Amino acid sequence: MLAYRLLMVWVYGHTQSVLLAILMHLPISVMGFVLASPAMMGVPDLLFSLAFGATLWVLVAAVAATDRKRLPLTDPIRPERP
Repeated sequence: MLAYRLLMVWVYGHTQSVLLAILMHLPISVMGFVLASPAMMGVPDLLFSLAFGATLWVLVAAVAATDRKRLPLTDPIRPERP
């Protein structure tokens, strides 16, 4: 779930909204309890986890690629010396 946490940090960094971060955390926590049930054990659970993880990593890569285009070329904290 590292990919999902990266997305949560990115959303919080761009919105500064703790409520939005909490709302993003809620479904992943609930999904952990639902998928831990005996009805979801075995191969279907593994396939779902792999597909969900791959989808999240693709989303993280897309966000990183689009966000990189908007990054400034200089560091705002340390201005360039003349």
